[in-house]
Amino acid sequence: MLAKVAAFRDNFASDAHALVQRGILAPESLAALKGVTGHKNIASDVLTLTTLFRTNWQRLTGRTCITLAELDEADAALDALITDLGLREQTPMTKEANAIERQQAYTLFVNAYDQIRRAISFLRWDQGDVDEIAPSLFGGKRRRAATEAEPPAESATTPAAGSAAAAGPVANAAVAGGTTVANAAVGLPGSDPFSN
Repeated sequence: MLAKVAAFRDNFASDAHALVQRGILAPESLAALKGVTGHKNIASDVLTLTTLFRTNWQRLTGRTCITLAELDEADAALDALITDLGLREQTPMTKEANAIERQQAYTLFVNAYDQIRRAISFLRWDQGDVDEIAPSLFGGKRRRAATEAEPPAESATTPAAGSAAAAGPVANAAVAGGTTVANAAVGLPGSDPFSN
């Protein structure tokens, strides 16, 4: 399409320059021509030249090889080229706007889903089945529930589960029948919150 419009531009410009040289058209009538560099310049020149010929058609009849049918054909090709150029220029902006809109929609969805998971986790904390009701969107990063946690490995120095004493500072924080020992170590459950 561009090659076709460029051919019209060359033919029309050649005839227009000859008519100016013969004094039939004023020299300033071609001052608006922009040249053959760039799609927009070619389209603009064809529009200028077809308008020039149509405006002065009474004086140009019999003095140029250009016909009204050729001008009509040039106008149709020019309309198609301008439409294509407009679509090509707007397409990147449309794609960028669509991409931003998709990102915004995805962000809203992820945030809303996260709030739903929080609510379910709060309501079903004791059951620990939040991942079954509302699975994580990031499947490979699933946290294990508290019930699935492995018990720490017992060493030779660690007393049995039923013994009253425990190794290290935890000894003073042993839980017996749901109550804590009074002299629990600082920072452990059952210790005085005001001590250092």
